Amino acid sequence: FSGSAVVRSPLPITAVVNRVIYSGSVEIADGADVQAAQAPPASGGAFPVAAGPGTPQQTVPVAFGGYHGYSTTISVQNTTNAPATYAVTLFPTGFAAPVQTINRVVPPYAATRVRLAPENGVPPDFVGTAVVNGNGATMVVASETIHVQTHVLLSYSGFQSGANVMNAPLLFKNYNDWVSGAQVVNVSSGPVTVQAQIFQRDVPGSLNLPPRPLGPNESYTYYLPAEARLPDDFVGSA
Repeated sequence: FSGSAVVRSPLPITAVVNRVIYSGSVEIADGADVQAAQAPPASGGAFPVAAGPGTPQQTVPVAFGGYHGYSTTISVQNTTNAPATYAVTLFPTGFAAPVQTINRVVPPYAATRVRLAPENGVPPDFVGTAVVNGNGATMVVASETIHVQTHVLLSYSGFQSGANVMNAPLLFKNYNDWVSGAQVVNVSSGPVTVQAQIFQRDVPGSLNLPPRPLGPNESYTYYLPAEARLPDDFVGSA
């Protein structure tokens, strides 16, 4: 089974979805099976269940088309009671012009899985942002990124809107081999300038990073290992 679900209740509820890849034969995004002898230990990811009907447009801040072995599959669920057409448009990191748009017709309350791969016209080294537009039809979106060799699984929901301030409570730079990259996307209709501050855990003060202008749908990655002013073993927030 590969699909979607709708959970209804007369009183408020909340939910989360966990996905686990066990050792042994596993499936990579909709692709071929990987035999047990090749499979590493289990990996997993999670995302919160979206409340309500969603919105006519959602953004996946970071998605991969094979870049450094990472491949993303985007699930788009139609939350209306009629078939609807959804367009998944891909913007490379650092660019405001799209490289590909993938269109899918989705039945009521069902979901389609859009794999970012060459068979769908996605460049093999793509890394960037996906914007899903329903032309008025509402949707909810989940994104899964898996590494083809390590099977590390990253899961997150699509964003229905943005905010003037975004807080990142946990970031690493080479701390016990953990590293962090935070991708920021301009989801407005005009240009913005992003200001970023980084705070080391339990240390007064902050590091102000250079301002970054972004056009509509343009993204930028704050990759902490590349920031020379941060010490190794850094743990903090932004």
